[in-house]
Amino acid sequence: MVQTGNLQAIRTLLNQKLQPQGITVNTTTQGSKLIIQLTASQACDRTRTVSKIQESLKTQKPQGFQTVDITAHQAGKGQLWTHRLTLTPPTLTIDLAAWLESGSSLQESILEPSSPLEPDGLTSPPTLREKPVIEPVSPEQRYLCFQLGLDNKVMLPVEYIQEIVRVGVNQVLAVPDTPSYALGLYNWRGEMLWLVDLNLLLGLESFLAGQNSSETALHSGLLNILVLKDQQLILGVIVQQVEEIEQHSPDQLQSPLGLFTPELEPFILGYFREVQSIVLNAEAIFTMIHEQSYQ
Repeated sequence: MVQTGNLQAIRTLLNQKLQPQGITVNTTTQGSKLIIQLTASQACDRTRTVSKIQESLKTQKPQGFQTVDITAHQAGKGQLWTHRLTLTPPTLTIDLAAWLESGSSLQESILEPSSPLEPDGLTSPPTLREKPVIEPVSPEQRYLCFQLGLDNKVMLPVEYIQEIVRVGVNQVLAVPDTPSYALGLYNWRGEMLWLVDLNLLLGLESFLAGQNSSETALHSGLLNILVLKDQQLILGVIVQQVEEIEQHSPDQLQSPLGLFTPELEPFILGYFREVQSIVLNAEAIFTMIHEQSYQ
């Protein structure tokens, strides 16, 4: 019951933990936020109490919540303190090749992830490494559609996409002295994967925060990551929203010259006027990052 986010079960568990210390627990929700209200018979230690709550939630792993707001009151004396916890959301992995072959929806293609490894033991940022070659998806040209906050839909040829993952920002290890578009490292299938804010790389405003700052971006919640491969390089690009796969003839691509800003133009392979969609140049993205040499 607790694992499905059942409030009664969470409340019962926490009361069993905290009532011996004279603390009564009540729980409510607000969207993806779990609200825990504590009523103590006497002043309670914030650090010790939060630790007990965190330990219980970590053990039971309630689903559907991203944050936990804790408020402690002492009977007859009012509020003592407040505290916010951020829960580690489960990673959703999509087998893109299986999705393409089956024609199933994104939800049907989600795989159960393995437990992520903590990045605490990382001693130095690794370089981008080669992954095993996958079979070509199709001789036809297919494009994955996603959003970057532009007026037009954005596409990438699917042969560059190895996987789509959705992870929490607290699973990203920030690395100092890197470009603003480099959010940090994520443990992907046992290897450290560089994550790049595609908006910032393309010279656009980041949708992760109200300003072009990777630090504030890391407070926004979940990240939609396209794992890209080009020859010997692997890269994770963060996009606003993943949509669907469309099939188009590359012959219908129009030149981007004169249609976009000089900053954006080098990253655009072409434009499908009929569906008003931009096709990004994956090789240009990898070239830009390689030239920056932040790895």
